[in-house]
Amino acid sequence: MDDLRNISQLALEILKLAEEMTKSKSLNVDALYREAKKGLNYMYSDQEINQTIYELILKKIIIPDKRIVKTQVLANGNREAIYKYIVNHPGAHLREIRDKLNLQPHVTSIHLKVLENFEYIYRKMYLKYRVYFPSDFIRENEDVLLALKNEKAEKIFLTIHQRIELSLIELKTTLAETISSKMVDYHLEPLISCGLITNYTQDGKPFLKINEETFEKAERYLKPIIEGVEVALPMAEKLGVKRAYDYVGGDVRFKVVVENKSKDPIRGISVLLDVKEQFTVKDPSQKVTVLEPEESRGVDFYLTPLACGKSKIHGTVSFLDPQGQEVSSDINPVLVQIKCPLVTPRIFKLLEVLKMKDRFQLSHAEIPYQGITQLNAFRIARDQVSSLDMSEIGGDGGDEGEDFSVLFSGIAKVTDNPLLVDLNVDPNKINIDVYMGDLRQATGFLAYIKNLINVALSYSQQISTSIEKIRSMIFNAFEFSSRLTELFEFCFDLESLDDVLLLLKELRIKSQSYFADLKLAEGLDKWFGKLEPLQGQEVYARTYLNLQYDIQKWLEAVITYAETNAQIYYESGVDQYTQDEIGAGIYKLKDDLKRKAIAYFKKILFSLMLIHSETGLTLYSHNFATQTTDADLISGFLSAIQGFGMEVSHQETKMKRLSYEHFEIELSDGSLTMAALITSGLPNQLTSAALREYILRFEARFRPQLETFSGNVSQFATAEELVQSVFLMKR
Repeated sequence: MDDLRNISQLALEILKLAEEMTKSKSLNVDALYREAKKGLNYMYSDQEINQTIYELILKKIIIPDKRIVKTQVLANGNREAIYKYIVNHPGAHLREIRDKLNLQPHVTSIHLKVLENFEYIYRKMYLKYRVYFPSDFIRENEDVLLALKNEKAEKIFLTIHQRIELSLIELKTTLAETISSKMVDYHLEPLISCGLITNYTQDGKPFLKINEETFEKAERYLKPIIEGVEVALPMAEKLGVKRAYDYVGGDVRFKVVVENKSKDPIRGISVLLDVKEQFTVKDPSQKVTVLEPEESRGVDFYLTPLACGKSKIHGTVSFLDPQGQEVSSDINPVLVQIKCPLVTPRIFKLLEVLKMKDRFQLSHAEIPYQGITQLNAFRIARDQVSSLDMSEIGGDGGDEGEDFSVLFSGIAKVTDNPLLVDLNVDPNKINIDVYMGDLRQATGFLAYIKNLINVALSYSQQISTSIEKIRSMIFNAFEFSSRLTELFEFCFDLESLDDVLLLLKELRIKSQSYFADLKLAEGLDKWFGKLEPLQGQEVYARTYLNLQYDIQKWLEAVITYAETNAQIYYESGVDQYTQDEIGAGIYKLKDDLKRKAIAYFKKILFSLMLIHSETGLTLYSHNFATQTTDADLISGFLSAIQGFGMEVSHQETKMKRLSYEHFEIELSDGSLTMAALITSGLPNQLTSAALREYILRFEARFRPQLETFSGNVSQFATAEELVQSVFLMKR
């Protein structure tokens, strides 16, 4: 019955008390309340107990002043037989039940009244009869079943069902030997009224057929009539399921009992428990191979509480039907409560402690840990138990060379019962023993302590893991940078393309592992794809220079990454030695990058020229490479390009850079001159800064000559000193 499946654990406990009381006397609600308070108040409030008793009465599970409760109703053989007959013959009337079961009229009436009181069945009047249905009967099918109670009506229905449809004349002709024409009309009326039979006219003749919609709704009950067998239990109801729980050690033992209510063996039974976050269960699924008829089997699940509170335990039971198809039904949820007592500190003497350990219930738990020292694990566990306001009455304190153990004691506030917590920490696990007079409270208290310690351990381990991870990230950056530097040197020395490709591939893999967020792998992939087809061919120096340019950008990104993580690492309070080691590593990275930038800067320098802004004449030029350039030709070209820009835009337009396949021209304007720096690679920050510095110093030194310039460029010959200072020596 659903009302017995869907009740709480408290209701089950009260029901057990009611069963005991009714063994010797009628049920007295006040007495039941007093017994429940006495036996259950350690876990439930008075209000909860009172409300649950009230709900049991409303559901007719217990009835005041009766010598029986609902769970005992079917213990009587005659009463059970009556109930089963009504289940198999919905709509049965009193005389029918009495005659079929060979019972005395008054006995039948008494048992029917009990079944009705506890809502196993219900009754209604049909014609002049009192008829009975099981309480879970689908009531919209009542009229259909009652219309078929008469044997002649049943025969009419079966005839129409077999023929699918037929005319009224054909029906009467078929049944003429057993049912008169007049009686056919009489019994057809209720069949048509309840909607089971549909009548219609075709070619002026009355026809009859089964109403498929009504038939489908009542098919469960009509099928036995058609097949000539009793109503069978629905497949899912062939397997009865009961559940309960108790406390064992530090766990909750949840028991599920399955019972075969059918007449055939049931095979492949699987019980699956759905445990909420408040518990863990080692194996949430258990199996029963086969259950013979009327046989039952119990399976136990051990739930480890993670916290205090109430939580519903759900589940599913499935099995195979005779055709091998899986049938499943839900286990009605059970509310399991883990109650944690409030504690006041109390110190007990050694003899009292020994007696309590010997007399009290023990709940034990083990908490594994890793990533922290045994001493730290002990301190964490001890601090969490101490926070519960318990007294520390003995222990070694975790000093070096001693056991990591301590004993706590206190008094539960509500029950005023003493309790002990024995804490011992091994190299890889924390052992907790809770001693209390009440095992349920001990289980709840242990769950609460475990949760506190687990949270503290998790936080400690996360910090430790995070700090170590950050440290690893920093040193990965150091290692990656050293390989980037090596790649830079390969390009500088124009090493074998095979070596460059091999190192690019290595860096690409490491960048995905070390710096996924920096997206360095995209740039490395691009270069690998660009260079791989060039194997066995000549690689231009400009190609290597462009790769060196990108390497500098990658180094800058990695250094920033290392600095950011180093700052986080320093704030975690690491030792000074490690801080110094990381600081030195970052300084070296920056210094290496600076050296690489200078080397690249000097290598790409090709030619420099100073052009008079007004006349376009070359005032001074310097070739950094062995190749020479025609300064006047280039200055004329640049002036022409400048003029072209002004012509197109109709305003003064200044160029900043011109790019060609094998060289770049970077431009910088002063107040009287324009400087052009030709490089064989992409300019970096040093080239721009040097060019700007050079033009400022040139104009500062030669301003009088520039303001009165009339074409004599020899007066700017000493600008060579500035080239040496700005481009070649200072940097």
